[in-house]
Amino acid sequence: MISRTKFSLTEKTRSRIFSKWLELIGDKECGSVVNLPKRDQLYRVTAFLDSPELFKKYLKNYQEFQFLVLDLDATPIEDEIEFADFLKKNVEKGKFLCLLVLSADELLAERRPLLSILDRSYRQQNVSIIYFFKSNISYSRYAKTISPFTTLYQNLLIFPFLEDADSRHFIKYLEKKFEKKIPKEIEDQIVKKLSGIPVLIKQACRYFFQTKDIDDLFQHPEMKMKLQIIWDEFDDLEKKFLEKSADGQRDFYGEDQEIKDHLLRTGILIIKKNKVEIASTIFKNFISKKSRRKLSLEVLDDRDIVVNGVIVNNHFSKRERFFLREIIKHKRIVRDQVANIIWNIKDSSYSDWALDQFISRIRKKLMNLGFAKDILQTIKNQGFSLESYGKKT
Repeated sequence: MISRTKFSLTEKTRSRIFSKWLELIGDKECGSVVNLPKRDQLYRVTAFLDSPELFKKYLKNYQEFQFLVLDLDATPIEDEIEFADFLKKNVEKGKFLCLLVLSADELLAERRPLLSILDRSYRQQNVSIIYFFKSNISYSRYAKTISPFTTLYQNLLIFPFLEDADSRHFIKYLEKKFEKKIPKEIEDQIVKKLSGIPVLIKQACRYFFQTKDIDDLFQHPEMKMKLQIIWDEFDDLEKKFLEKSADGQRDFYGEDQEIKDHLLRTGILIIKKNKVEIASTIFKNFISKKSRRKLSLEVLDDRDIVVNGVIVNNHFSKRERFFLREIIKHKRIVRDQVANIIWNIKDSSYSDWALDQFISRIRKKLMNLGFAKDILQTIKNQGFSLESYGKKT
């Protein structure tokens, strides 16, 4: 009988994920698994290969199949001769070959010639191929690159982040591995704040096992390093999207919509009160702080509004630029001064609603440029401030 904690995923989740891999193999087709970081690919594939009960259940005549792992990081195959030699050394005669290709992201860049070889092997030999990617190759920007290679997109499968039940199961798995216990209240915090990101859950558990420190459980140096590693695994457009999401932007168009749909399927995003949110509060805070440190807002030559060295005057109306120049220079403006800048009114005969709408429009435009929603703060009954922006948090 299989131990409940032999695997880091629950039996239900393993069956749900791995059965799809086995079904496409049973149909003698190919496909790609996306959202699986390179560091996790061998671990997940090993768990897959170590699940004979699923092979028996989902793969007819499973004894007739051979599963062979090709790790592009570890195996120096560059041309057709080297690939043929690899198959000759490793393939069992008379069996249907399933090739599990790890580090497949390399095929989109420096190992592109090998992609042609793999694609041809499906058509010319008795083989199915499953590629493992961190990148989401279904984005429209990859269409031109992958369209000639049918093996990549015959089937597209997403490896999701953990659901709550799997997060708790993973904690139990780590308790057994380290022979230590996590108190229930700490387990609840880990599940709630880390929202199914395995590398963060493992780091939090390891830190608690070693230190019993609750106060710094989510902000110790090793946790920050793991957050940075996860961040670096997203591509540039995904990072921009996540920065906007972390800072409260809700309107997404074009490729942003495509990215949103994908990240919802992975579980890094969730729908909460009809709004899209980053599931992990710890990761969300990390992104917000990173975005805030990175962006600069300045006035050049007492005229141009500049973000990170780029003039952004065209994003704002003439009156909005007047206001921004003043508040960037002085950091704080009282309400009557704003009215004077906008409408040349020196007394209180202006509409509070119109003024608040004006500020709201500027705040939204700054958010569209990547700033946090609290960059321009309203000070009740006084005015508006940029003073908190850029301070360490």
